[in-house]
Amino acid sequence: MLTRQHRFAASLVQDKQSYKTHMCGLCHALGDGYGLISRLLTSHEMILLSLLTSAQRETDLQTVKRRCPLNPTRFVSANQDEGSTFAAAAAVELARVSVLDDVQDSRGWDVLAQVSRLLIGSAHQTAVRTLENLGFDPATFARLTEYQSQAEADSDSDPAAPTAMTSASLFAMTARLAQKPDNESALAAIGASLFAFVPNLLSLGVIVGVAWFFTRVVERFAEAVAQGHLKLSWLHADLARPTRRIVTFFIWVVALVMGHPYLPGSESRAFQGVAVVFGVLISLGSSSVVGNALAGLVLTYSRAYRTGDRIRIGDTVGDVVELGPFNTRLRTTKDEEVIVPNAVVMGGSVVNYSRFAHDGGVQISAKVTIGYDAPWRTVHRLLVTAAARTQAILPAPAPYVLQTSLDDFYVSYEVRAYCDRPRELHLVSAELNQNIQDTFFAEGVEICSPHYEAFRDGNASTIPGSRAHARAVDPRPHHHPEPEPPTKAAAETAEK
Repeated sequence: MLTRQHRFAASLVQDKQSYKTHMCGLCHALGDGYGLISRLLTSHEMILLSLLTSAQRETDLQTVKRRCPLNPTRFVSANQDEGSTFAAAAAVELARVSVLDDVQDSRGWDVLAQVSRLLIGSAHQTAVRTLENLGFDPATFARLTEYQSQAEADSDSDPAAPTAMTSASLFAMTARLAQKPDNESALAAIGASLFAFVPNLLSLGVIVGVAWFFTRVVERFAEAVAQGHLKLSWLHADLARPTRRIVTFFIWVVALVMGHPYLPGSESRAFQGVAVVFGVLISLGSSSVVGNALAGLVLTYSRAYRTGDRIRIGDTVGDVVELGPFNTRLRTTKDEEVIVPNAVVMGGSVVNYSRFAHDGGVQISAKVTIGYDAPWRTVHRLLVTAAARTQAILPAPAPYVLQTSLDDFYVSYEVRAYCDRPRELHLVSAELNQNIQDTFFAEGVEICSPHYEAFRDGNASTIPGSRAHARAVDPRPHHHPEPEPPTKAAAETAEK
């Protein structure tokens, strides 16, 4: 770990021009000390050593204007301090180790091996002298060759161990070169851990690359099915994109499982403890999430509804904006967004007004109650006329009328018609009601639910055998005026 005593510059590379200065310095150091072939064939990754040395010194770069070997017409600023010299010598020695390893493993032709030995022979001698002048032991790279051979002979050894050992030594050398001995152990640890992770990093790169390739294949395949370019009997076009999301999710889950052992620190107890804690938290809090996700899968593959359909869930009517993995988003006729969990949708009923809208239309109805004094044939005719005047009503199938009930004082009528605009049902229903009013009022038919009151003439008991049953009395109160005296003519008539 780096502590406060390990002082570096604000960054290894202050800007792009600084990086170019270090790169040009390494290029000229290779060309001046080891020739053009070394400049072309050695790895320029050793620029990291020059950057580390300069960062630890915290001084201005020692630059000089040099002609660019790749473009002799322009001059560049090249770093001229010991960091570039050390980086060039390390690059040559590592190239020599690589060539000797290839020759020893018979991975090169015999002629090429001899030529390689001749080319690196003189460069090796120059690099040895340079390292000795800088105060380093050139035998470090010789020991690297021996360690490489031992690691390859032992099948149980870590193949990245030689690289880790080399990087640790080189990083520590930069601290001595910059006269910062306190940084030596820290840089050695960083170099060992950094390059020991390279094989795992390559494995992770391969896993991620393969997963990305398969996701791209699945995406192209799903888009071809969704757009109708490819027709499959087992995969409907509406299900292509949801299936792509599900397959892509499982591909990355498999990639995560395969790449987990290659993550840095994956075998540590801290990493495993954090993973267990997250697993417990997810297990305790994901019951509703898993339920909604499973309900979303069922709704998707049952094709209960799709985006753009006008549906009713419970008391909510709206257009489907999105059928997501966990919830369904509706937009009501009042431009309100309603989010319904998929588990709630699965637990109730769903009315889809758009499913058969283009295959004969969806029915729309209106109910009225008319008194018995209006002829039912007239009511039927007026309701059909009102439906025909509504713009969105289809002429075929023709509207029809049902007498749904015969109540005590009125008759209930219901007109049904077909409409091919499921997303405008509320507007069509309003227009139909307006036309019913206009049509009935024009014909003089009153839309009402009349009620009547009837009074019994008498309140005799209905109990059989009762005396009270023989007499009927009007329950209404009566006024009995006093009898007037008979007139004289009436009295004479009565006497006769």
